[in-house]
Amino acid sequence: MRAPLYITDTAPGGGKTVLTLGLVSDLGTTFDSVGFIKPVGLARIKAGNDGIDIDAMLIDKVCQTRANIKDMSPLTVSRSIWPKVSPEESERMMGKIHAAFERVSEGRDIVVVEGTGHGALGTCLGLSNAKIAKALGTKVLLAAAYRDLELNAIDSVELNRGYFESHGVEVLGAVVNRVPADQIDEYRPYVSERFEEMGVRLFGVIPEDSTLNTFHFLQVSEYLAGEMICGEAKAERLIRSVRVGAMMPHRAIGYFQRDCLVITPGDREDVIVTACACASEEGGGPSGMVLSGGIRPHERIVELLKRSKLPVFLAREDSYTVASKIHDMPLRIQPNDGEKISRVQSLVSSHVEVDEIVSALEG
Repeated sequence: MRAPLYITDTAPGGGKTVLTLGLVSDLGTTFDSVGFIKPVGLARIKAGNDGIDIDAMLIDKVCQTRANIKDMSPLTVSRSIWPKVSPEESERMMGKIHAAFERVSEGRDIVVVEGTGHGALGTCLGLSNAKIAKALGTKVLLAAAYRDLELNAIDSVELNRGYFESHGVEVLGAVVNRVPADQIDEYRPYVSERFEEMGVRLFGVIPEDSTLNTFHFLQVSEYLAGEMICGEAKAERLIRSVRVGAMMPHRAIGYFQRDCLVITPGDREDVIVTACACASEEGGGPSGMVLSGGIRPHERIVELLKRSKLPVFLAREDSYTVASKIHDMPLRIQPNDGEKISRVQSLVSSHVEVDEIVSALEG
């Protein structure tokens, strides 16, 4: 009997969505029917009266698992709300998750469950990843990012392994993401040895890839507090770099490169006009602009922005805070990110031992 596979992060940004998308895609080439569910997600997309997690939408579109999308995303919560949940409500939500899991599992050769965050996340709801994994009878695969000493993959895997196993859930092993390409040959044997000492199997080391560090302007507007001023029709523009506009216009001309996001205070009319001029150049210029400080420009400047066709967002925070938030923003893969999706599929197929993971599920 093959156990379902539960994939989750050891810490924010561990790369579980990359790993999940790549694995479900790869498994689809081996098995006739692959099931998928994300028990608890963020309500980013509306479906009737319910919210749908974007990762479920992504898997549904790319992998065509042929399941009801509401079963693939049975429970969603808002990031900004601190819920008060009684034990009875927790049990009701767990029942909803379990019923959806049964439906997406019916007739499947293999089922992948995507968690939300680290092992303990969701405890405030009475629905931690560990509790859900235990209730659904899954085995766990951990996704950990390379990172620095404080957030390194080895420590975070050990912490999460202990938490899952304290709840009676078996951890199969881990995959380490975003390892610098020039260090991967040296890092792989080292992390494998440390994991072996911990009783954890290393199933793959995925190199860092610049393609996955891009994002769309729409993600910025969803992540920051404020309002769109103009350019909603162009909000899907790709952003490859971020530039804070605090220099003189003649210097900014060479700084505002193709596919960049410009952050500048709403009263820096000189920088705003320069960005509009760069955007009008053939084949170059910014992909969008964030005006900081909650300062709305003069109406004549707003008209200029509209004519430039740049998507422009008015943020409440100062430029430094905006830049910091964007730097820390989760770079979610969107269902229309064809280049990213193709790259994820290639990275997981090349660097993760998918067959070994399947064998471990049968053990």
